[in-house]
Amino acid sequence: MKKRRREQSFVGLISWRDIPAQVIAVEGGSREKALLPARFQHAIDRAAVVAGMTDTKAYVSEWKQQKFELSGDPKTQINELAGTIDAQYDEGLLERLVRNGGLDDGDASSCGL
Repeated sequence: MKKRRREQSFVGLISWRDIPAQVIAVEGGSREKALLPARFQHAIDRAAVVAGMTDTKAYVSEWKQQKFELSGDPKTQINELAGTIDAQYDEGLLERLVRNGGLDDGDASSCGL
């Protein structure tokens, strides 16, 4: 008899290198997600070109997920986090990340994520 692995509850921030793309919440067997505005995906695509990561394997290998504690309603929490990220990552910050090939030179870390 197989043991069932207990589902972990968390909020996850999915990023390509240091550019966020979406926020997810996993609780039990359910999953919610909030995509960030299209400007984030455009920045990711441009940063990948700057970094020379245009082949699929290299591009995919740079995706990562940070996990945070889930507290409260998952949908509310991911929407709040997505709104905070959208407000904090202005066009100037995204442009700096693009120029650095998607890597944070220290400016993005000041956003408190």
